Amino acid sequence: MNKAITTLAAALLAVATGIAQAYTLDDVEQSFYPYKNWKPQFPGYTPGMVIDQNNVDQFSDILDPAMFDHVKQGWVALQTKETDSLELHPNYIKYTRESVGNEPVLRDDGIVDNFVAGRAFPSSPIPMIPRPA
Repeated sequence: MNKAITTLAAALLAVATGIAQAYTLDDVEQSFYPYKNWKPQFPGYTPGMVIDQNNVDQFSDILDPAMFDHVKQGWVALQTKETDSLELHPNYIKYTRESVGNEPVLRDDGIVDNFVAGRAFPSSPIPMIPRPA
């Protein structure tokens, strides 16, 4: 109950101060290129290596349990590569950049107003309280 009240208070404060929908050009860039200045790392892992049944045990913490089992059984080997962002259509990125300062608004009924094109909400999400069914 206290967590729900705290979350509600934070969401109301964010809406009241205009933070809930506002985002910056930096938010847009980070949403499209999250690995530009940072790459995930894990002990023993080197991009380009093959993860197979001989070395999969050391990666059990970062693999989906079903994938781990498939590799462990020798059914599949994983050829890895350096983590990178997927390139999206240039117009999608362009329209998202152009919407900075004129952000869409998510109404209480779930309808998005003022949305033209691109990624509607590129900034990090603000936790919301689920609406009753």
